[in-house]
Amino acid sequence: KSEPINLQEEVITKTLPSIFELINSKLNPDKFEFLVKWYLEKVGATAVIPSKNAKKEGDVDIVATFERTRTIIFVQVKFHRDETDDTALTQILEYRISQESMDDEYSRIAWVVTSAEKFSKKCIEAARENRVQLINGKQFARMLLEIGISNLQQAF
Repeated sequence: KSEPINLQEEVITKTLPSIFELINSKLNPDKFEFLVKWYLEKVGATAVIPSKNAKKEGDVDIVATFERTRTIIFVQVKFHRDETDDTALTQILEYRISQESMDDEYSRIAWVVTSAEKFSKKCIEAARENRVQLINGKQFARMLLEIGISNLQQAF
């Protein structure tokens, strides 16, 4: 009983499989996209889902702007079951490249968020080469849990 306890990590570890399963069983592609947008807004972004007709090159599902840090995150969201391949990466990379020529003092970051448990090997390698952040379904479930209980550990 006198051993150190990290209650926050214990709650996350035990709850994460349930959150992951709920995301995959209760949501659909549109609802998952809205959930990712909600997450970004909760962590301080102004997030929009651009019109599908407004895109010129590549594809983006969410554009999240963090004014204080002058950072924009371009997000490609995929609602997949087992594995997400490099198609999502190609889409967001093309979009990010088309936006990098803007001279507005914002840093631009690309994310691919999937409900799947993993990414293909090819996708992982290409993401490393092109500095694209890959977030699988379990990582995203953890991110959701962390924003809800992020200060719980300060109680100990």
